[in-house]
Amino acid sequence: MAHDNQMERSETWNVSTATSILSKSYAAMLAEIITKSNVGRQQFTREETQLAVGVFYEVLYGAVPEQRLNDCYLFVKRNRATTFALQPEELCAAWNEIKAAERYKNTSTKQLTHGFCEKCNNTGTEVIRQPGYTNARPCNHQ
Repeated sequence: MAHDNQMERSETWNVSTATSILSKSYAAMLAEIITKSNVGRQQFTREETQLAVGVFYEVLYGAVPEQRLNDCYLFVKRNRATTFALQPEELCAAWNEIKAAERYKNTSTKQLTHGFCEKCNNTGTEVIRQPGYTNARPCNHQ
């Protein structure tokens, strides 16, 4: 019988060993999110939950801060139309959207309330050209 060089699951990853090397608080938050996302479905067994935590952890750890995981879960649940199981990439996408919205909300530039600003072309950044160099500063739209 030919072997296609693929390792069996037990050879590549031991669930209990892998879970023990994870950040316990991050893994616990993921387990809570996975459990919440499965309400109304058949809940995972303990082993299935550990496996799901490992999969989510691999994708999310280092990409989504622990203290924002639940914010991402809420964002996904409030904005999704599908009834499929929650996927880790949905939480990554939610984090990217949350970051972008917060970055926009926290900009210190004055928002243009009417018309067109010739100093910045409505970009919020005024370009200052002087002999020998070019600089930029936030535009005050005056």
